[in-house]
Amino acid sequence: MMLTLFFAYLLSACSAQAQVRFSPVEGQYQIKGEFDYLYSTANYIPNSSTLFGGGKYTRMLFVGEGSYDYSPALRFYGGITGGQATAVSVDSANSLPGTTVTVSRSNGGMNEGYLGGQWWTEFKMFDVVPQIDFVYPFWRVDETSNNPLIGEGALRLQAGSWVMMPTDKFTPFGYLGLTYLDGGRAMELPYSVGVRVGTSKTFFVEGEFRGYAPIGSDSNTDNQAIRDAYLSRAQGGSYEFFALNPNQAEFAGLAGFRFEQFGIYGGAAKTVFGKNSADDWTFTAGLTYNGSTRERPGRLKDSDFQQDKEHYDPKLFQEQVTPPTSDPDGERVMDPPPPPPPAPEPQVVEKPQPPHQPKRVKRAAPKHDEPMPNVEMLMKDTQKSLEKKKKSED
Repeated sequence: MMLTLFFAYLLSACSAQAQVRFSPVEGQYQIKGEFDYLYSTANYIPNSSTLFGGGKYTRMLFVGEGSYDYSPALRFYGGITGGQATAVSVDSANSLPGTTVTVSRSNGGMNEGYLGGQWWTEFKMFDVVPQIDFVYPFWRVDETSNNPLIGEGALRLQAGSWVMMPTDKFTPFGYLGLTYLDGGRAMELPYSVGVRVGTSKTFFVEGEFRGYAPIGSDSNTDNQAIRDAYLSRAQGGSYEFFALNPNQAEFAGLAGFRFEQFGIYGGAAKTVFGKNSADDWTFTAGLTYNGSTRERPGRLKDSDFQQDKEHYDPKLFQEQVTPPTSDPDGERVMDPPPPPPPAPEPQVVEKPQPPHQPKRVKRAAPKHDEPMPNVEMLMKDTQKSLEKKKKSED
């Protein structure tokens, strides 16, 4: 089964669509702390228009999150958010014709809690990752209050899927989902397309175009004037939250660096168009810690193995281990190549042996004291007789 790459750093302004683009590693967990700063002085209506009377909205948001990779295909995560919002609004009670008086109000506290999960699958060269998120608000919008909003204040249920095409150096990705919001608000269609360069193990840079569009209409669409009056008091007129049928898109960039188990990241996002939404900047910075509830494959602690007490087959330590399809940090690698064929054994050519011949036995020379054969004695006697005959004739 595939496994491309580990858990994502990015938590965008729409937190429910943010658990992105690194695949699970079984038994691994991550703890994350993040800080977001949002700044807005204009709305898209539909063109960007400065807030009336010098209005302004800012928010500082803190995010705490934990995730756990249950298996190579399943990841679960959850977190809470909280912070402080400040709005500069026109003080109509003290303003005079030609003179505008503003008032600054702040509101802080816990914002939302969220839970989610991902299921990592494969289709040919693509990673397909269905995702579901549930967001529960710790407060609700009170239209009789003048306190700035620190979030949407609505229960949300979102379902969608990521599609990624991992390569060695970069990974294009996309997301499409559907979000239900309670309180009679319009449903939303969140989307995202982008590309990441680098890996989760060292350094990465990411660029993304993301946003959301309304599906249907808010139940209060016909009460635009009443909604605007409330947002003017509480939000400085900003459509950042609780707007009617908002539509927004932005460009976002993120860079991160990881050193062993610790990571740091930062980025920014800027809206580029919208309708009934805020024209804003968002700055993000965060830290991560990655750990594991299991030992990495192939590693044992010295204290876990005692040779004199363990019963084991020494041959097991001589076998070649096939490398896994993903390393302990989750980086996608190709399936291991098949083992090379065994080298042919060298052939020994034997030289042909000559046919067997019986060993010759060398005869010993006769000794001088042994008697000579009879033929030789006769020849000597004959020669002596001839010599005597010749002397007698002379």
